[in-house]
Amino acid sequence: MAVAAVAASCTWDPVKNDIPAISESMALSASSEAVTILEESMSSDEITFTWTDAREMSDDYYLTYETKLDVVGNNFGSKTVIKNNFEAGENSVTFTLEQINNWANTRWEIPVNREFDLEFRVIASWTGGSTFEIPEVKTVTVHVTPIKVVIFDADKMSVGGTAVKETEIYQTLENTQQYAWKGDLNVGDLQIPVEYDGGRYYICPKDHSSVLHDGEAIDIVMEEEPASWNITEAGSYRVVVNMEMHKLTIYSPKTDLQPKVVEWYPNMKTPDEEVTADKPKMTTVIDQIWARGESVGWDKYGKNMNVTVSLADPQILIYQGTVMGGGRTDFAIASQWKVPGYNGDNEYTANNAYVFAPVYTGTNYDQSVNLKEWIDIEGGSFLLNGKFGMWMEDNVANITSFSFGAGNYIHGVKYWTPETPDADVVSPGYVNTFSHGYYKKLNYVTLKNVTLGYRLPKSAVSKIGLKGLDLNLSVNNVCAISNMRQMLNYDNTWFASYPSARSYMLGFTVTF
Repeated sequence: MAVAAVAASCTWDPVKNDIPAISESMALSASSEAVTILEESMSSDEITFTWTDAREMSDDYYLTYETKLDVVGNNFGSKTVIKNNFEAGENSVTFTLEQINNWANTRWEIPVNREFDLEFRVIASWTGGSTFEIPEVKTVTVHVTPIKVVIFDADKMSVGGTAVKETEIYQTLENTQQYAWKGDLNVGDLQIPVEYDGGRYYICPKDHSSVLHDGEAIDIVMEEEPASWNITEAGSYRVVVNMEMHKLTIYSPKTDLQPKVVEWYPNMKTPDEEVTADKPKMTTVIDQIWARGESVGWDKYGKNMNVTVSLADPQILIYQGTVMGGGRTDFAIASQWKVPGYNGDNEYTANNAYVFAPVYTGTNYDQSVNLKEWIDIEGGSFLLNGKFGMWMEDNVANITSFSFGAGNYIHGVKYWTPETPDADVVSPGYVNTFSHGYYKKLNYVTLKNVTLGYRLPKSAVSKIGLKGLDLNLSVNNVCAISNMRQMLNYDNTWFASYPSARSYMLGFTVTF
């Protein structure tokens, strides 16, 4: 009984001894339960949070309000919270939707087009006085619909749906703005999901039709809701997505692109040469190239270029090897082979093969080549001009003062003249009887234009209210390399004229 009495005397009664309940008077509200950020009005549209006064205390206490703004789920973390402090009597704070948009992109890192909930908290605190006063805390949430950004970019792209197990497709070697895939599809729906900036989107037909336009390029958009193409026949399909042109082409087995096939005869020199019985007819699917010439050497078998066949088009072959040298070069479609009963049963080599060359002139394929093709490089492009394997008369001033006589020509040597254009030895100088000047071999390369460009990611420029921002730097008339002094001004053959001036241009394009 004594033990029971002691226990009863030690029992704690929370009702009699706990701190009295605090009578809170502060209330918090938002000007709207939900807001939509519109690009054209986000600088003027606002959301206001208002609170009433906290409970009254004696003059010994000093009242302040602290506000916190964040996204639901961040728990007002130190790296994400937006804080403000107010004195007693200050009972509201306003944010523009432009501020909310900027914080969503930079501080809170909300994926593009993803809706989210704001969490706003106000804390009333007292300092001074004789006792500690429990703060009053109120919280409210607001749903936010962000700016609708038109997205057309990809971090990763796949094919999927019921027609195929989801499989990643990749950028083509020849164009990083193009994705291509070739594989088997079953009967079902084909989808093309895209992952970008943490979100999942889908390539969709612009007309929202599920009908397959077999072998035709169609306009496409990217949307958050999936779209499908109806595959009615199983087989091997080719899918090509051009992100730059906003085009999609799906090839069925009936329309699929095929590699280049040529029929030709070994040792045939000209297109109109008569085909004789000693030349076997060859049929070749072109999926590899061998090079022979001054750029890689004249080995009879040629150098295997180890080209890669494009997934987007089997008639595009991509070379990614080391830099080739300059000079005459043939590109053959075969290296070595035998045809029983022909060529004495000896092997043919690349020297006998069908080659790619400049347009036939009626005499031969050895002619000047104007290199005026744009070649893509990382971040921009450049343009090369040039001529190779061509002779040019060098009519320099006072050439007769050091002219050579006919006796200076070596007997038996075939010099270049207009009358003997197939010769390979330089003419020593002007001779009246030959009626020609001092000839040099005209080889030149000019780097006429270099343009470097950079397009800032849409996810970055959208944070400052822009749709696009492109930067570019151009240099014109960069340099000319030639053994002809006239080529210092490659657009004028008179050596005394001024060379083309180099110029620079820096520009940018802003899309609002």
